[in-house]
Amino acid sequence: MNDGEYLVFNGKSHERPLRVGTVRRRERANDLMYRMYARMPGDYFIRYSHTNEIVAILERDSRAVVTSRGPDFDIF
Repeated sequence: MNDGEYLVFNGKSHERPLRVGTVRRRERANDLMYRMYARMPGDYFIRYSHTNEIVAILERDSRAVVTSRGPDFDIF
């Protein structure tokens, strides 16, 4: 999932977030998100443009990144 574009937003995904950048690789998107947080603390998230999936979240209160790659599966 490293090809394609990653969109970095400031705000909550369910509100009207502000797009702060578009980059080609997920590592660069994470770097941009953390640099923006250092300058303007707030809520940020990264969305993968091909699937419209949110792949990382940085919340102001927790400073923890939550990543997701689709639904969870139970493997027996």
